[in-house]
Order: sequence, then structure tokens, then C-alpha cells
Amino acid sequence: MAGRNVSMFAVLLRVACIAVMLLSAAGARTDPETGRARVLYVGQWPYGGRPQYLLEDPLLRTSVVPYEVFGAQLDQIRRYMNLRYPRTGAQMTDNYDMVIYANIQLLAFTDRQMQMVCDSVVKDGLGYMMTGGHTSFGGTTGSYPSWAGTSIDSILPVDVVEGLYLKPYFFPLVVSNPGNELIASLPWAKVPPFHYSLNAVAVRQGGHLLAEADVKDRWPVLAYADYGSGRSLGFMTPFEVLDNPNVEEWGFFDDMCANMVYFSVRLELPSDPSLVHELRRLFRIYHDERLLFLSMVEFVDRFGVSTTKLESLLDEVEAVRSSSYSAYISQDFAGSSEYMKQALDMMKAGQGMAVEVKNAALFWVFVVEWFVVTASLMVTGSMVWMLMVRRRLYRAMGTTRVLPGSEGPG
Repeated sequence: MAGRNVSMFAVLLRVACIAVMLLSAAGARTDPETGRARVLYVGQWPYGGRPQYLLEDPLLRTSVVPYEVFGAQLDQIRRYMNLRYPRTGAQMTDNYDMVIYANIQLLAFTDRQMQMVCDSVVKDGLGYMMTGGHTSFGGTTGSYPSWAGTSIDSILPVDVVEGLYLKPYFFPLVVSNPGNELIASLPWAKVPPFHYSLNAVAVRQGGHLLAEADVKDRWPVLAYADYGSGRSLGFMTPFEVLDNPNVEEWGFFDDMCANMVYFSVRLELPSDPSLVHELRRLFRIYHDERLLFLSMVEFVDRFGVSTTKLESLLDEVEAVRSSSYSAYISQDFAGSSEYMKQALDMMKAGQGMAVEVKNAALFWVFVVEWFVVTASLMVTGSMVWMLMVRRRLYRAMGTTRVLPGSEGPG
């Protein structure tokens, strides 16, 4: 009954939080039913085994059209596109609020697919972002074509420099517009120098420069522009940290990913970067702890032990976690943090209970094994005693001696 009351309370709180969020975020491009931003991510997935935060953020629902590794064959990329990419403009606008092209080559798209994105941004208010890489913006001379002159080019915040892809080097990041809400939402002053490649571009008329490389040519790194009712963001370096360990050490890469999406769909950005960063860290811890708990339940279930209590406890924990997500969606970050800490405490208690159930199950396994081993030892020991020590199965022989004349031929 208590678990049911918690679940009902969580549902009511979730509905109320979403309603508040929808009223406060008028003008943001989100799912009208849930208040979440629906993201279509096309291209090189940035994580490679890291916590996939674009999939974990409570305010985001991300669909991915990936290719496995950089340099995948064009027919492989097109196969993914045919399976997962929207086929009509209506499918694009009805199911997504933002589109991200991440280091994916121009030849993977048809003119119609690119025009759908352009129209959805300008007419329907979708967010758009292109991130850097060999295949992005101006491409690479002799390898990948430039996006200049395409319909996507018409909604970029920058003019591309065709074929000029700058080799990896160290460049400090300089904030150009500290008053911008995206810049204010992250501790850019603490970011170490980037050590990665850069696409050469120039901010076009109507575009807004947010950050640039502190090098001789002052290449733009981050810029945006508003087109019609939509917003386009350009991030001129690859959207990953595997080859850029300095950014990973910064610790705010996941926050940067999420906040760029927020900014593009005009969601309100967090005013306290440290608070939200810590809260997102708790989300990731919960995700890992939940997987550990489920693995314990699965292990115990294999021995035929009842897991009803553990499953009921997980339902209660999930109800609290849902309350945390609802508070996060309504941007009550302090409340969300309290719920998440409560959920983690309950999860720890549940893991302790799961360990006790596991130990009880293993106790009887060990008892059965002990009896089997002991019985086997007793049987084999008895047989050895009878056969080798007492020799009960052998007839005793009398004394023998050699008789005269019984020797063989000499």
C-alpha cells in the first residue's frame, strides 16, 4: 500500500511539474506531452563507452542514426539512414525538436533529406547543430566535399572555408560573448586548452560568435544564428573527447552536450552550473547502481529464489527517481537533487537486501555441495580401505615353496 501511494504521488507530481514547465517554457521547442526535447542525432556518436548523457538527461529523448566508426563506408551510412531517418517533413516535425549532424559526410544525404531539415528549422522552429570533423562544414580537400551551397549551408551560422580542415593542435578557448545564456551556463573559464582539429569558418552576417580559438587567425569555435522560428548552432571541433583528453578532464563535457541542445531548442538554461553538474552526476550514479541491483536480482532468480520483495522495492525506488526527473523537467534542481539522493539511499538499501537474499541462496548451494563432496569422500574412502588396506575381496594365500624337480629346464 505504501509503495502504491508513493507511485500515485509520483504520477501526480510528474503531471504538475510538466504543466509548470510547459507554462514557464513557452516558446521552447519540446514535446507538448512530456516537455522533453526530442533529438535526432545523425553521425559519429561521441561517447565510445563513456556515460551516454544525451541518452540519460531527463529533459532529452535522443534517437541515434549512427555509424560504427569514423571512415565507415558510404553504403553502410546510407543503410542506417534508410532505416532510421525520417522520410517526410511531417515525420521530422512531429517526432523531433532538434537535429544534430555530427561529422557525417554530405554524400550520405539526398537533397530532399537536407531540405526537410532546412524547412523544419525555418518554418517549424526546430533546433539544428553541426559539429566539427573531417566531413563537416567545408569538408577536406580530396576526401570529403564541402557543405557550401547546400540547403543545410543556408541555415548555418557561419560561412565555411572550403576544404580547409586544420590539423590537431593546442588552442585555448576565448569566450566572445560572456553575457550569452549558453556561455553563462558553463564554467568556460576553467576549460583547459583544446587539443583537437578545427574546421575553418567565418561568422556570417546575422550569426553570433560565442567563442573562438586564441590563435593567430582567431578561428570561430562556437556560434549560432536564428532563422525564422528556429535556431542553428555551429560547434567547429568534433563533438567527442576520446582524442581530446583535456576536455574530459574539464569535467563538464556532458553538461556542454546537454546545454547546447537546451540552447538550440530555447529551453531555459541552468543558472547554477555546479548544482546541475552535481545533479547530473547523481543521475549517472543512479543509472550504474540500478544496473548493479538488476544484475543481483537476475543472479538470485536463477536459483529459483523469490524476488518479489526486491522487485517491489525497485518499483518504489523508481517512483522516487521519477519524482526527481519530474522536478528536473520543471527545473526545480534543488528538489530534484533531494529526490535523487533519496532514491540512491533506497537503492543502496535494496542492494543490501539483494546481497542478503543472494547469500541465503548461496548458503544452501554450499550446504548441498558440502554434503555431496562429503558423501563422495566417505564412499571412495571406504572403498579404498576395503580394497587396499583390509583387502576383504581377496582370498588369503598359503605359504608356498619350491619342490625338488619342479624347476624348469636349466
